[in-house]
Amino acid sequence: MRVGDHFVGIAYGLLDITAYLQEAGLQDWDKMDVVRSAFIEWRGGGPEVWEP
Repeated sequence: MRVGDHFVGIAYGLLDITAYLQEAGLQDWDKMDVVRSAFIEWRGGGPEVWEP
């Protein structure tokens, strides 16, 4: 996963993405913010692919 131009790690689910974004300064974001965000560029599938 990248935040801007920086590689921050590998995400295995929406909670991982949420945690990386919180570490990047978006502390008030939760899983639904990730799902609804127009700022996230999904590659290889959208957030529905990440659900168990």
